[in-house]
Amino acid sequence: MSELKNQNKEQFRNYDLRQRDCYKNLKVPENAVIPTQDEGAWEYFTTHRWVYNKLDVALSQEIICGPMGVDPEKFPVFMKPIINMHGMGLGSKLLKTREDYENNRHFSGYFWMEFLEGEHLSYDIVLQNGEVVFTVIFKGHPLAEGMFDSWEISEADEKISAHVTQWVGKHFKDFSGCINIETINGKIIECHLRMGDIDALSDLELMQNIINVYSGIPWKFTKKISDFYLFPIWGDNSIKYELDEKKARELCEDLEYYDLESTDNNPPGGIRLAVIGSYNKEKCLSKRKELSECFNPLPRVLSLIQIDSAN
Repeated sequence: MSELKNQNKEQFRNYDLRQRDCYKNLKVPENAVIPTQDEGAWEYFTTHRWVYNKLDVALSQEIICGPMGVDPEKFPVFMKPIINMHGMGLGSKLLKTREDYENNRHFSGYFWMEFLEGEHLSYDIVLQNGEVVFTVIFKGHPLAEGMFDSWEISEADEKISAHVTQWVGKHFKDFSGCINIETINGKIIECHLRMGDIDALSDLELMQNIINVYSGIPWKFTKKISDFYLFPIWGDNSIKYELDEKKARELCEDLEYYDLESTDNNPPGGIRLAVIGSYNKEKCLSKRKELSECFNPLPRVLSLIQIDSAN
């Protein structure tokens, strides 16, 4: 890869997957550098770092958009930061009317784009020398204000997948590694030069093949991925929560994936306190209810569980 550099530094940038038990036996070739967070990906993949500019990503698809100050002709539009490596969509909001726009046009470093409605998908795509060798797609089930009730492995409409594949083929020639792309109604809204949720699958063989790609070893994974589910726990931004970590870890130890750390990359509606994942949906629903009771005060996930029961 032409972008390899600083080989004496850590191979994982910035989170070492081998910290998780399911990946402790990963064999990492000496010449492999694997960005696992956006900060490390920005520093390492210098040629492709432009994709973190969401305005440029929108323009590359002829989405109606413009920087704040270049007035839109029609409403509603969606306002978001052009580049934000700390929180990605922090400060994003729907501008329903021209009055809304005028009240927010002073936001420097932001842009607006046409308001997209429809299915929200997250693609984890593995490329080897610019060729797509593997794809897994997660479908999001939205709540409100950027929050999601859950994500699950899904198929995508052929037309949407064709658009994503064409865009990737045009902009990622000779690239080797994993990228994450988010779409709404078939339009790409974000691109990351690292994995999305594919590591949550906890499949050692799959992850070993992904690691191998970063060092030029040919792709050999052929297994079909089973249904998989991710369920977050949401809290209010204004509340400080305490967690009984010992009890929480005991509850989660039989899950394929869990993360008990809150994240700074939060939507406007709330703070993600934890996320759990399993190939068993019913187990996820049960564990989410139990895990929510490990927080003090009880997070808003309780209301989401009522939605789950109703469905």
